[in-house]
Amino acid sequence: MEAAEQPMDDFAELRRFRKRCLLFSVPLGAVILPALLILAASGECFTDMDDIIRRSEREEFLIGFAYNEGNYGYLKYRRLLSLPKQSVVALGSSRVLGFREDMFTGPFYNAGFTIVSPWDFRSFLQQIPDDKLPDVLIAGLDQFMFNAENNESRPPKPVTAWTTFHPDDLQTALKLLPDVYKNLARGRIDVGRVLTAALGDTSTGHAKPIGLNGLLNSQGFRNDGSMVYGGQVKLLLDGDSSARDFGFSDTLNRIRRGRNRFNWCGEPDSAALEEIDRFLQECAERKVFVTAFLPPYADAVWNEMQQSGNFEYLTEIETRLRGIFEHHGFELYSFHRMADCDASDQEAIDGFHAGENVYARMLIRMADPGSALSRYVSIPQLNADLENVVDRYTLYPESGRQSSRLAAAPDEFRPTR
Repeated sequence: MEAAEQPMDDFAELRRFRKRCLLFSVPLGAVILPALLILAASGECFTDMDDIIRRSEREEFLIGFAYNEGNYGYLKYRRLLSLPKQSVVALGSSRVLGFREDMFTGPFYNAGFTIVSPWDFRSFLQQIPDDKLPDVLIAGLDQFMFNAENNESRPPKPVTAWTTFHPDDLQTALKLLPDVYKNLARGRIDVGRVLTAALGDTSTGHAKPIGLNGLLNSQGFRNDGSMVYGGQVKLLLDGDSSARDFGFSDTLNRIRRGRNRFNWCGEPDSAALEEIDRFLQECAERKVFVTAFLPPYADAVWNEMQQSGNFEYLTEIETRLRGIFEHHGFELYSFHRMADCDASDQEAIDGFHAGENVYARMLIRMADPGSALSRYVSIPQLNADLENVVDRYTLYPESGRQSSRLAAAPDEFRPTR
């Protein structure tokens, strides 16, 4: 009799255990599932990046992550390898992202947001096979890449930063839950818009947004690798003080404190200059012509640095670099401030990023007759484009337009709209 009762007791205990688990999991699920739905519906997590790269040949995407920016290097690297040989490639930090394929007459890709230090240029190039190398490489040489203290705090990237995809799986999503709820509480996540996107209606123009930044702020990378600043541009045009670095206040504060890319520095980093020399030597050996530029700061930012007396290295960079470039027969252009681009601070996205209209003006200078880029840029066309800008930051419209690459594709590869 006792033997018969034992299984019954075990079964009852199992049912009680299941009930306790259920009672525990229901409130837990109520907390976890809404945030997971937001991450999944927006494409912030659980996104097959390789599938997106494959589909980019026939569909337009706007890829803008709010939390998972670590995979941008992989996106740019794999996208470049997936394309036919490009005539021109832009390589650098976020300060090269204003170059767009519409500015060029030949195939162009913007591989910006991949480089943080001078050592990254050569390392990235070494991962590119010869048949994918461009004819001309536009290299953005940020001034703070020649600041020794900055280079100590921002070490070279490992090769895996470009060649390896870091999974945005459930484990990653769970780590992001506090950030999601924090932004929900601050009103930064429009749940209705996320749910609408989950149903397939993005209503953000012709490009499908991937990631919360792309979906909610219309900010992210186009198929050509260039950057859409979307929400930031709208805030600036509206004179909204909630815009990032409004009035360059954050950048000016960094300058005064000597931090975060604006470390005080007297002499250019000789090790960084030597690395640029090695990078140019490798480009020469692999028959890639380098056209480099020093990107502009807002005039107010440049003037603050000059008046502070804490950034003497800035005025020496160009002189030191020019000798290196002349030795290799390559081109170097200097645009330290907006005024050097025939532009004003009203065209600056923030203290050290310019709008794409400014990049068009820089490109006109860089494509002078006899320059390497003159074969791939129509200066009359760029001048005409600058007469018909969308706004003071934006050269070409977004909504409803297709990239030249898609427009030239056979009908069966064009996206249905």
